[in-house]
Amino acid sequence: MPDHGGMTSRRWGLWLFAAAGVVALVVGIVMLRMGLEKADQLGSVIGSITGLVGLGVAAYALVLALRADHRDTEPTPTNSVVNSKIKGPNIQIGQANDVHIEHEK
Repeated sequence: MPDHGGMTSRRWGLWLFAAAGVVALVVGIVMLRMGLEKADQLGSVIGSITGLVGLGVAAYALVLALRADHRDTEPTPTNSVVNSKIKGPNIQIGQANDVHIEHEK
């Protein structure tokens, strides 16, 4: 787990939730003071900007995903066995790349 300077992810979540609540409260107070019609107009502008930013983020994520699909990377082996002997029944039956394992009776 990454180190966040001693703060756990739960504590980060609580701080983020509290900050979002404060922002919502401030926006609500500002909109109450400016009147219904102006608040409606401001809300429309904020919604439009948020939608455009979201569209940009989605397009960027799509570009990153398409780039990741075209990378020519070789898979690295996750394990290897060298000079081993197995006594008793062998349950590893099958084929993997150029290695063929057979069960002898």
